[in-house]
Amino acid sequence: QSHASLFYMLLHLLTVAFTAQDGPPNDCFSWCLPSLLGPTASAIPGVAPPASDEAAKRILGASAKSIGDVGEYLDCVRITNGTHEPIAAYALARFSLPLGGATASPTAGASQHYGCCVPKACGAEELERGFRVTLPSKLKSATETAAKTGAALDAIAAAIDGLPRNSSFSAAAAALRRDAATANQSHMPRAAAALSAAAQGAEQAAHADTALRAAAAAAAAQNKTAAAAALRAADELLRRGPGGGWMNALEKEREKLEAQAAALNASAAALAALSSAVRAMQFDVTVGSQRAGL
Repeated sequence: QSHASLFYMLLHLLTVAFTAQDGPPNDCFSWCLPSLLGPTASAIPGVAPPASDEAAKRILGASAKSIGDVGEYLDCVRITNGTHEPIAAYALARFSLPLGGATASPTAGASQHYGCCVPKACGAEELERGFRVTLPSKLKSATETAAKTGAALDAIAAAIDGLPRNSSFSAAAAALRRDAATANQSHMPRAAAALSAAAQGAEQAAHADTALRAAAAAAAAQNKTAAAAALRAADELLRRGPGGGWMNALEKEREKLEAQAAALNASAAALAALSSAVRAMQFDVTVGSQRAGL
């Protein structure tokens, strides 16, 4: 009987060990980042928690939007559930120079605050661990995402710049197919998809171009000058047709990637500054009512 009791006790301990969660649900520290990073937070894997309801969106929106910002204390503590019970807690991270005058990061400054709104279950210990342990992985994720976006941008820009000028649509389609294959082999699915779509558009343009040239030639042979001119104009429109031709679509994708790359680089820089402050300065996190005025 004693052996059986010991067995069940061990089984219980193993079950607890394998089912226990590391801190409160939704990764407490992740609630501090989306307001700082803005729209790019959702593009960085593992950075932002899911904001599936209005209360979650309000929690995210009450956090600081820049390093040195204290966030929205009153907005945070007034977030309630359907029974008017508070569901959020305000957390403030204070950074200060260590005793002895060690030099802090230039981006951190001599003294900084960073306020964030988190679910009520989150505590100071979990958040401090987030700043010390989780933040470097978030920075790594942001940096890698920015690099991948930059690589996709470079691939599309190189494809556009490398298209054979004054050549047939068929030649352009073949070049774009090669570029799409290269992007796919380099694990750049977004660039590969955009280039493949452009190649398909160029192939369709090639078929239409052939038909239009034949029609223009037939019209010219019958001395129908106006019809021939209209057909030639239609042929030229295939390159950047009204409403966005295949080249337009590719260039718009490049513009989107340029904007996203710039935003991601800014996000990585913000995370790097925050991480630098954690490394170079003394800091502590308090959750709940704040003694000092905000």
